[in-house]
Amino acid sequence: MKYWKINRNFQSEYVANSYRQAIMLSPRTSLYHYNLGEVLLKLGKTNYAINAYCYAVYLNLKSTL
Repeated sequence: MKYWKINRNFQSEYVANSYRQAIMLSPRTSLYHYNLGEVLLKLGKTNYAINAYCYAVYLNLKSTL
């Protein structure tokens, strides 16, 4: 069971890094920021997740104005 948790965390870190790279290529895509927040929340990095969510909302509001 411990192996599964370690492996799942490794996969989540990999996914988070993939979203970070996507954000570097397209920083104004709010979906990337939101998805990064989802992954960070699963990893227990709540403060970073909140920042990603807030920036996603900011980008969404900015694009609708």
